[in-house]
Amino acid sequence: MQPEMDRVMEFYETARVDGLIKREETPRTMTEYYQGRPDLLSYRHVSFGPRIKKLALNSAESNPRPVVKITERFFRNPAKPADEDVAERVFLILDERIQLRYHCREDHLTASKCEFLWRTEGDSKGNKIIMTPDMCLSFEVEPMEHTKKLLYQYEAMTKLKNEEKLARHQAWESELEVLEILKLREEQEGAHALTTSIYDTKRNEKSKEYREAMLPPGEELTRGQAMRLKDECLSDFKQRLIDKANLIQARFEKETQELQKQQQWYQENQVTLTPEDEDLYLSYCSQAMFRIRVLEQRLHRHKELAPLKYLALEEKLYKDPRLVELLKVFV
Repeated sequence: MQPEMDRVMEFYETARVDGLIKREETPRTMTEYYQGRPDLLSYRHVSFGPRIKKLALNSAESNPRPVVKITERFFRNPAKPADEDVAERVFLILDERIQLRYHCREDHLTASKCEFLWRTEGDSKGNKIIMTPDMCLSFEVEPMEHTKKLLYQYEAMTKLKNEEKLARHQAWESELEVLEILKLREEQEGAHALTTSIYDTKRNEKSKEYREAMLPPGEELTRGQAMRLKDECLSDFKQRLIDKANLIQARFEKETQELQKQQQWYQENQVTLTPEDEDLYLSYCSQAMFRIRVLEQRLHRHKELAPLKYLALEEKLYKDPRLVELLKVFV
């Protein structure tokens, strides 16, 4: 499986902390659909340009594709007025423009729009943007006085530039995640040693032998044998639940310790780090925090579902036609 090809990935909303439910890819675009996010993001479309450098191995990690356009859409936030609630924002990176479209009021036919023209010019020291009225073009359904002030426009444009950097970084993280998923799929497909569940009695010979030993054909079980069979099934299942929880907990602790080591290393060496080292460190922290949040959520969900799964198995054993009469006395 090659990256940067036509593919669609679907995810369980409750299994992810970022609310991603679907990702569509083509060689030049990536489209993501979200649900249930605190920032109300529902859609992100990223357009990529051709790589500048030609390397022997081009990938998102070694030679990322340049982002030329990012389109984001948001659900309606009822806590904000429609004229201040962004419905769509478009970052035209090569043109140095940012376009905003706000949600439309229920009693209106048109929505407010705004466009910022970003310039690389600065002051005499080269560390500030020179803001002029022509750098912000807007159409307001009901004009507001404060939006015409240059200070307001400057602060809004600066905030949007920071949002653009964050969106580009998230697009890069999505590319890395795709690579990790594809790598994991290749490893899984390369190792076809499937483990047959002990409860799959049709394919698991060991389970079949164990069942025949416990349930000899043509012989009826005693109440003691039925009780012992029930207890052993529940005990084995309980141990599997505990082992899974311990495995998730161990991975969580390992990721946390690795992150703490990197943070300590950064504190000791931050004075001598280059900008490239800073970017690598921030990228690692972002990915590590993502993995930690996922593991934390998985562990929490496992702890919630484990008792329910145990009770479901216990109920199934009591209702098993081979055991139901023998176990009635113990209910």
